[in-house]
This record gives sequence, C-alpha cells and structure tokens, in this order.
Amino acid sequence: MNTWSGSARCPLVYPPGEYFIYNTASDVAGVLIARVSGMALDRFLETKIFDPLGMTDTGFWVPPPKRARLATYYRGGPGTLVPMANSDTRYVAAPAFPSGAAGLVSTVDDYLAFARMLLNKGEVDGARLLSRKSVELMTTNQMTDDPAKRLFVSADFWRGSGFGLGLMVTTERLDLGPSVGSFWWNGATGVTWTADPHEDLIFLNFIQRRGTPSGFSADYMQAVYQAIVD
Repeated sequence: MNTWSGSARCPLVYPPGEYFIYNTASDVAGVLIARVSGMALDRFLETKIFDPLGMTDTGFWVPPPKRARLATYYRGGPGTLVPMANSDTRYVAAPAFPSGAAGLVSTVDDYLAFARMLLNKGEVDGARLLSRKSVELMTTNQMTDDPAKRLFVSADFWRGSGFGLGLMVTTERLDLGPSVGSFWWNGATGVTWTADPHEDLIFLNFIQRRGTPSGFSADYMQAVYQAIVD
C-alpha cells in the first residue's frame, strides 16, 4: 500500500467555490495521482487508461518510428498557413514533468476511444475505467451562477454552458448544436471534441492551427447537426 502525508506549504489563491481558475487543479491532480499510486504520471496513464482502451498512439512524446506521422502545427499567415517554429521539434523526448493539465499527443482513433468510454458511462468494448456515477459527476455542471466567480477568457465564455470535473458541459441549447447534457473541451491547437449523450454522437475536429478562424468550429458543428434526419 502506498502512503503519503504532508501539509500544503502554499495557500489557496481563493477559497473553494470563490472563483474559477483553469488548469492549476489538473496539474495538482497529476502530482497527487503520481504520489498516491507510486507511479510516474505518464506510466499511470499508460497502464490505467491508454492500454485498456487500446490507445497505442497516445503519450507525452513521439518515438522516432512514429515521428513521420506527427501532424505539422500551423499559424495563420497572409492568405496562407505558416508552420510554427517548433513544429518539427515538438514531442521528441519525454517531458521532465508530465502535466496533468496538458501535453499529450494522440490520434483521432485514440481520442475517439476515450470519448466513447465517457459517452458510454465509463466502459467501452469490454474495458471499464470509471463507474457510471463517476462519469455522471464529471459531466455535471459544478459552477456557481455568480458571473463574478465565473469570469474566464471573456464575459460570455460560459454562455449556455458550465464546467464539470475537467469537462465543459452544455446547460442550455442556444442554437443548432450540442444537446443539454453534452460535454466537451477545446484545445489551443484547434482540436475540439464533443460527446452528445442525447444523440449518441461524438464530434471530433482536429485542425492543428493556432488562431483558428472565428466561427469555424461552430459552422462545422452546425453542419453535423443539420445532417441528423431521424
């Protein structure tokens, strides 16, 4: 049995429930997972999540035999796309500190396996990672209704939505898009995904561009929902 004890040397930035802070909690969770399990975070994720789900191309770095498959990361230019300066040097080695908040590289197939597991309440293809109640808690809005405590990126960022445990959650259907109860998150490189339990639907959008044109994902999502005819 692994045991760990200690006391926090840094105070909380805000009392619990006082203000939304993105990212930090996930990094802290990553450290706690490593200490409680007695395994490095990357090894824990590989053993407990990636291997059971068959996510063979997911990790914090890309081994040499797979590097030719790594997508180029672009930024927008004047009428064209320009490769980012570090596009060819990313993920060449394991990070010194695997983050619980970011840094994994994956494929569409691997990402789909993870999304299917959550959409199916913690189990897919005979592999159960989470209980149904755990997934329900993760995908339930945990945020306060007080706008002053919800401010993040912009004043209307949370319009029609909230935040569960690591996932954004639809709380109000505002247009032709995800049903109430859908959950998702958007990445900085244009990667977005959404799972809609009501429609039994998973939406994956892998762009690999910094500064994705405004409205692109929304237009793509709308086209997906327009195609539902039953």
